[in-house]
Amino acid sequence: MYKPPLSQAQLNRTPITSERTVLSKIYAIAKKAGHHNLAKLMTCAVILLPANLAFSAPTYLGSSASAETDSAKFTQKVNIILAQESTQVPLSIRYGGTEARGGFVLMQLTVPNRDTTQPAYGGKLRLYDIHLAKMFETSQFLCQQSRGVSGYEWVYSAGNGSIRMGNFRISCSLASETASTYGLGKPERTSIARDTEGGPPESDVYSIPILDITGSKVQQWINFVQNFKPCNINTRFC
Repeated sequence: MYKPPLSQAQLNRTPITSERTVLSKIYAIAKKAGHHNLAKLMTCAVILLPANLAFSAPTYLGSSASAETDSAKFTQKVNIILAQESTQVPLSIRYGGTEARGGFVLMQLTVPNRDTTQPAYGGKLRLYDIHLAKMFETSQFLCQQSRGVSGYEWVYSAGNGSIRMGNFRISCSLASETASTYGLGKPERTSIARDTEGGPPESDVYSIPILDITGSKVQQWINFVQNFKPCNINTRFC
């Protein structure tokens, strides 16, 4: 028999009493974070189902534990796991539409944040550090696809393009050396916009491996970024 799904309001106030309700709540929470995939939902289910039954046990035993409290704990755990699973931060990448000097291809990386010194994942890494990592990851990937280029020059802008952060020139040799130093982890879906002659812009989507900046390599990357300076922000090219 068909049973209509619970509304968000019902999910937030209904005691979690079965596996089916648990999965429904996971789906409802993760649906709001649309970039998370089914694998992450299943991870949440496997990790949280035993814990959720533990939350609900006092209710079965007739204690005065609040169902709303149980539900809030459950929601918090799902959100924490989803946040930890995601390595992506808001940004857009597009081809610069021209070639910079010396065989370097011009790229643009634009972010919505005005303050790029904010922590990226609640740890040491700042948004600025992550944005630079994305430039290196993408440069390394594109260098492997296009052997004839010397590297990529990135026009980095914050505040949706209103704040010039400078141009960063990354040679293919430096991108390759950086990938070897830190190692490459799981691929991340990356959209790169490109202009079309006389038509609307189009985007190509690639699976680009991310740098494995973990453990002791976090401070190493921070030190590297601090010494990797942009070109003169007042000039068009480096």
